[in-house]
Amino acid sequence: MRERRKFARYDVSNYSRLKGGTQNAPIGERLMTMSVGGCGFWIPVDECNRSVGETVTLYLVFEGIQPDPVQFKAEILYVFPQPFAAQLGKFYGVKFQDEDQEEIIRIMELLDSEFQAGRLAMA
Repeated sequence: MRERRKFARYDVSNYSRLKGGTQNAPIGERLMTMSVGGCGFWIPVDECNRSVGETVTLYLVFEGIQPDPVQFKAEILYVFPQPFAAQLGKFYGVKFQDEDQEEIIRIMELLDSEFQAGRLAMA
């Protein structure tokens, strides 16, 4: 099978130091994956009000390193059904905008070091 992803992704679904969400987030939204190009969120199916092409404002906080949330604009690229923890839901992926790459790369460097230390897995 050919890999479709342009960037390597980290599974941050159980990584407690990185927190993230979207402005006016649906109840139960959870940051699941992170890459240089974007990130992915899971939301319960009952709360799914996201659509492809929508622009969202998201925030990320790296606890212990970055005390204040960093905000980004991102575009929703896809939304598809995906269960999580025995609950029906949807997974949606967002693409970061080019002007935010410097800050995203800084966060990814921190995640890279966590991966090298064995505290984080690839998605």
